[in-house]
Amino acid sequence: MEVYVTRHARNRMRLYEIPHDMVERALEQPDDVTTGMLGASHAWKRVAPRTWLRVTFTTEGARRIVITVTPKSQPPGGPHAH
Repeated sequence: MEVYVTRHARNRMRLYEIPHDMVERALEQPDDVTTGMLGASHAWKRVAPRTWLRVTFTTEGARRIVITVTPKSQPPGGPHAH
């Protein structure tokens, strides 16, 4: 599936030094997927013992559009979810 990364997401990836392959890995093999606002989804991937990567995306036809990328210290659902 084709992955399109918006300018906002690319800027966030640069800001937090997140490589493109890490974002693709989160989309292809997420540890969890949650529903966001306005039809968006969040793919969660653990990248370190206390760090998660949240990739917010939508699917349009045969491509995924990455809206934003955010490093998080809490797992999906909060600290007591996992």
